Amino acid sequence: MDGGSSKGSSKGKRVILPSTFVGSPRYMDQLYFYGMTICSHVGFPNLFITLTCNPNWPEIRRVLAPLNLKATDRPDLISRVFRLKYEQMLFDLTKKHLLGKVVACEFAINMLLKVTHLFIVFHFSLI
Repeated sequence: MDGGSSKGSSKGKRVILPSTFVGSPRYMDQLYFYGMTICSHVGFPNLFITLTCNPNWPEIRRVLAPLNLKATDRPDLISRVFRLKYEQMLFDLTKKHLLGKVVACEFAINMLLKVTHLFIVFHFSLI
């Protein structure tokens, strides 16, 4: 750059992130198209569930309280407890057929602002 007179438009190289790069626009498009393909085969979803991690869950408090730690001090513990609860909920809904037989299931896990969210869409059999 010469004294700030150039805007840099001719500098560098344009990079297009592939769909394998998590979070890229192509990755998001691919997830969307997967979801739409499932909907075209099994119909519109019957249920949308959101699970949000709560740092005040007894399982987390039981470990953190004796050590005088906060939930932000042990993100590994928070993630582990969230995953266990998620897996148990998925097991109850898909294997135990708590709400009916599941034909298809789509999910996304987001970790935003130190809070973990799980979004699940279920397609249940009408039979």
